[in-house]
Amino acid sequence: MIRRILPVAVSVVLLLMLLAPGCRRTTSGKESWDTGGGKTVVDPGTPILPPADGFAGSAICGDCHREIFNEWAETYHNLSTRETDRPGATGDAIVADADGNGTDDFKDGLDLSTDPDFAAFGADAPKLSFTSGDDFPYKVTIGAVTYDVWRTVGGNGPWRQRYWAQVGLSFFTLPVQYNEKSADWVPYDPDTWYDAGAPRFASADTVKDEIAPGAANDVRCTACHATGFTAELDATGQYTSGYQEITIGCEACHGPSAEHVANGGDTSLVLNPADLLDGSPNGVLAASLTCGRCHIRGHGNEVDGGGDVTLYPWNGAQTFRPGETDLASYFTPTTSAADFWRHKDNPMGAPTPDDPSDDTWIAALEAEMQFIEYIAGPHGPDKPYDPTCFSCHDPHSRAQRHQIRSRIQYDGTTFTGVNQDNNKLCLACHHGHGDWAGLTADDVQGISDTSAPDPVVTVVREHMQDRAAMPIDAANYNPAGTGLGRCTSCHMVATATSASADEDAAGHLLGDIHGHTFKTVIPVVSKLTNPAVANSCSVCHPTEAADPAAIVIEEWATDPDADGIFHASAPESYMTGVANAGRDGGVACVACHTTDGFLAVQVNGTDHHDLTDPADETTRIAMVKEGIAREKGITCEACHGRDPDGNFAVGANPLRFPKEELCGKCHNNQTTLLEDYVATGEIVRHPQRELLAGVDGGEVTGETYSNAYHSRHSCDWCHFTSMGGDAKHDFMPKVSHCTNCHAGMIDFDRGARADYDGSGTTDGIQTEIDGCLAHLQEAILGATTSTGAVITYVAPYFLIDGDRSNTSALDATADAAILRAMFNYNWVSFDASRGIHNPEYALQLIQKSYVEIKGPGTWPGTVR
Repeated sequence: MIRRILPVAVSVVLLLMLLAPGCRRTTSGKESWDTGGGKTVVDPGTPILPPADGFAGSAICGDCHREIFNEWAETYHNLSTRETDRPGATGDAIVADADGNGTDDFKDGLDLSTDPDFAAFGADAPKLSFTSGDDFPYKVTIGAVTYDVWRTVGGNGPWRQRYWAQVGLSFFTLPVQYNEKSADWVPYDPDTWYDAGAPRFASADTVKDEIAPGAANDVRCTACHATGFTAELDATGQYTSGYQEITIGCEACHGPSAEHVANGGDTSLVLNPADLLDGSPNGVLAASLTCGRCHIRGHGNEVDGGGDVTLYPWNGAQTFRPGETDLASYFTPTTSAADFWRHKDNPMGAPTPDDPSDDTWIAALEAEMQFIEYIAGPHGPDKPYDPTCFSCHDPHSRAQRHQIRSRIQYDGTTFTGVNQDNNKLCLACHHGHGDWAGLTADDVQGISDTSAPDPVVTVVREHMQDRAAMPIDAANYNPAGTGLGRCTSCHMVATATSASADEDAAGHLLGDIHGHTFKTVIPVVSKLTNPAVANSCSVCHPTEAADPAAIVIEEWATDPDADGIFHASAPESYMTGVANAGRDGGVACVACHTTDGFLAVQVNGTDHHDLTDPADETTRIAMVKEGIAREKGITCEACHGRDPDGNFAVGANPLRFPKEELCGKCHNNQTTLLEDYVATGEIVRHPQRELLAGVDGGEVTGETYSNAYHSRHSCDWCHFTSMGGDAKHDFMPKVSHCTNCHAGMIDFDRGARADYDGSGTTDGIQTEIDGCLAHLQEAILGATTSTGAVITYVAPYFLIDGDRSNTSALDATADAAILRAMFNYNWVSFDASRGIHNPEYALQLIQKSYVEIKGPGTWPGTVR
C-alpha cells in the first residue's frame, strides 16, 4: 500500500532547493536549474504562488537517480514548456522558420498579414519581432499592443510551438501557432485577442482589466505542463498559479517527494506507479491514470468560484494526484461530438447526456484524447492483466520515437530490441494468445528490424488474411521497412490532429497522433466523414485503378443505389432492436447484421442464444453497439478467412463458406417458416435463398409447384460474378449481363410471357407480379375469418385486430388459408426482387393462395 504523502512546510522545500546543485540565474533574472555545463534541465519558471505542499523538485531526484534523471531531462515532458532561451529537442528554443532561411521568424520580423491563414485579421494580423538585449526579446504585436513572449510550449520537432505572454498575474497563449512539419503559421484560439477580426485591446494599460480571465492558462492548461501545481483566484479577479517547476517533472508522476527525501529516500514515502498494479482492474486503472489524467480532454471544476472551469483535473482545491482513482471528482471527460469522428448518442435508445458511457464513436478527432481512446478499447482497464500506458511507453526516455520502450518484461521474459515498427512491441505480450497462440517467447525474441522467425511471419500473414482478407507473400513481409505487416498501421491509424494533418495514400485526412483504441477504422468511415478521415486500408492503398485492393474496397463501400450502404455499414435502424428482437432474443439478427455476430454464431458456432443468461444478452448488445459505433456492417472479415474448421480454403482470398452457400447464410428465411408464423406471428424477413431454390413457401397441400431457370444458379452467379464475368464487390446484378439470356432486355422488369395479373396487357414480369400481389392482398382483406378478427393492411404488414403478430386471434385450422395467404404475400414481398429470383415459384405461391381463399377458377389472369 502506498503511504499518503503528508504536507511539508514551504520553508523545507526552499531549503531543499538551495541544497540542490547547479542553481543559476538566467539573463532575465529567472531562476533555473542545470546538471552542469550550463544546460537548463529543471526550470522553476516564475510562479506567483508557492507550489503545492510536499514537492521537492526534480533536481533533488537527480542526486540519487542520476541515470534516469539524465534520460528524463531529454524527454518531451521536460522539454514541453520552456523559457524562450531554453532549447528543446531540436536544439533550438524558437523553431519557427517558415521560409527556411535559417533565421527564426521573430528575428525576421514576420508580418502574418501576408499569410492567407490570417486574412480575417487584415492589417491587424499578429506581427512577430525580436529585440536584442531585452529580458524578453521575442515579441508579438496585435494592433497597438506588443506582448512579450515569456514561454514556449512544444517546438520539439513532431508537432507545433505555441507562445505564452504574461498579462497581470496570469499567463495567456498568444493567437499564433507554428506547425513544425508543415512549416506554417496558423491562428490559435484568436477569440481571446480579436473581436470580429479587430483587436480587442487598444492599449497595453487596459489589457489586464479587459482580457477574459477564463482564457488564462492558469485555468486552462498549465497544471498538466507543470509540477506541484496549485491555483487560486486573486482578489483582483485574476487567476494565479504556483508550481515547483514549469515542466513535467519527476513528481508529476511519482507524487510529492519532499518527505521521501527528508527521510533518507524511504521508498514508502513516494509513489512508484508500477506498485499500483495490485492484480485488479482497478490497479491497472490507477496506474494508467498517472498518464491519463493529462492525456485527456474535458473539463474540471471552478477555481475559487471564479465561474471558469479548468481544462485539467481539479476538484476545487487541488489537481488530481498520481495514485488516485476517483477521476470523476476532478474531471468530466468530453462527450462533445466535435472531439470525435462519427460520434453518436446511445445507439440502443434515446440519447442520455447524463450517461456518456452509452455514447459511441469511431476515433479521436482532437488531440489529448489518448486516455479516452484507451479506456474505450480492448486494452482498457477492465481486466487485471490489461496493459498500462507505461507498459508500452517509457516515461523516462525518448531514445525511441513516441517514447516507446526498447525493453519489455512479460511473463518472465525480458524482450530487447523492442519497437512499434517491427511488431515486437505488440507481440511481446500478445504471443501465446488468440491468433498468436502458436508463437513462443523465443520466436518473438528473434524479431529484429530486418528479419523475423518464420513462425512470426506465418501468424501475422494468417492474421491479416483471416481478419482483413489481406493475403501477402512471406517475401513481402517487412513491417519495419515498407510497413507491410505492421500491427500499428491498421490498429493505430492517426485520426487526431495536434498541429497539422497530412493526406494518406488515398487522399484522406491523416492526423499526427496515433489512435489508441487499437481498433481498425473501417473503410466506409471515410465515406461517412467530412472531411474524409483516413482508415486502416487507405493509409496504404490509393484510390486508383492501379490498386486492385482499392477497387474492391471502393465497390464494397459504395452503394450504387444510394439508399444506404448496407453491406459496408448495416443501417442502425436494422441493428438497434437486436437486444429483444423476436423469439430468439436477437441471435439471428446479430448473426447477420454484424460482422462479429456472423463470426461468433455462423462461423465459430458460439450462438449466445441463452435468453435467460444475462451474459449472452450483454454479448449480443455489445456486438450491436460495436457494429453501430464503428460503422462495422458486413466487412471483408465476415466473408473471407478461415472456415468453421479453422482452415483456409484454396485461393488468395478464401471464403469462410463455399461461394454457393455464403450469401444464403444471411439472405434466408430459415428463422420463420409457415408454422412459425401461424404459431407466434413471427414475420417473414428475407427469404431470398428459399425463393431462389423454390422451397419453404406456404404451399397448399396437394398442389404442385415448379421453378424458373434462375433456381439452377446460386446468388453469386448474378450478384457477384455477373453471369460468369468479373467479380464485383458491390454485389449488384447488372442488366447488361442479363442480355446473355434475355436479348434486348433494358431493365430488370423484362417482358413477361403472359398477362398473369389479368390487367389486359402483358407487362414486365415484375409489374405482373406486383399486380398479382395486389389481387392476393384484396382477397385477404375481403376474407371473413372464423373468429371475427379484422384484418387490415398498413404497409408493409397485415394487421390482425391491429397487431401484425396477432395470429393467435385466428383459428389455425379454420383460417389456415388466410394465414397461408398472408405468409405468402409477405414471403414474396420481403424477398425484395419483385419475384425475379424465381418468378415461376412466386407466381404459383400467390395464385394458389388466392384460389384457396376465393375458390377454384377465380384467378383473374393467366395461371402459371
